[in-house]
Amino acid sequence: MKKRALMSVFVKDGILELAQYLKSADWEILSTGGTAKYLTDNGIQVTDVSSVTNFPECLDGRVKTLHPAIHAGLLARRDNPEHMKTIQDLDISTIDLVCVNLYEFEKALKAGKPMEDMIENIDIGGPSMIRSAAKNFKDVLIVTDTNDYDKVLEAIKEEKDDYDFRLNLAYKAFSVTGAYDSMISRYFASISSKSPSLSLSISRTPITLPSLPNIGTTISDFESELQAMCPGKSSTSGTTIVLRVIHAAPQTPLPYPMKVQAASP
Repeated sequence: MKKRALMSVFVKDGILELAQYLKSADWEILSTGGTAKYLTDNGIQVTDVSSVTNFPECLDGRVKTLHPAIHAGLLARRDNPEHMKTIQDLDISTIDLVCVNLYEFEKALKAGKPMEDMIENIDIGGPSMIRSAAKNFKDVLIVTDTNDYDKVLEAIKEEKDDYDFRLNLAYKAFSVTGAYDSMISRYFASISSKSPSLSLSISRTPITLPSLPNIGTTISDFESELQAMCPGKSSTSGTTIVLRVIHAAPQTPLPYPMKVQAASP
């Protein structure tokens, strides 16, 4: 079965070289909108996503890839006979690589764009494809960083796209979507007249936390202040476990003020 790559990028740097190699290796390239035009204008034949979904791009481009013909092709487990039979019955082909980067929400934010423009710079289809591909990383290479294009090319050429390589790409992919959603969340909090508080319930914890006002402006502040309140607790306490999950980006500003409340055991 011919391998297929789906390419839909806002930043075009390096995408041409990646697409050229894949075509030379007999991959089919699916693409959308501006990416499809860019590749076609540079002599690379692509299959428009709308011919795969049999549904036209609509709503000023808001809906392009949100379709079972795309996401089933990404999420079907190749080692699951029922999955493979299902997509065969539905006439859906698998997708083996996704190369996506997202609308530049941060750039629009720094430029001080009005709210209407900010809303239109919220990418929906891109994060959805990234998450589907990353969830099924054992079968789908998910490429979200232009700096990884050469590494992916080498891994494909040398057949070194093993489990660990794919897992690392998936880790980066979920980091991208997590940071992107956090940035949008912070933006909405900044323009809302009622910025929400987030309560964390920490179950089975051996400590009781007092009710706190808005503590900490960054995740590292949040952790250090809590740990100062709970001396002597080991790194395996429920509190620290929750904090370690949040702690993926140590200096990331919290999207809104946070309060902590311990749950009953």
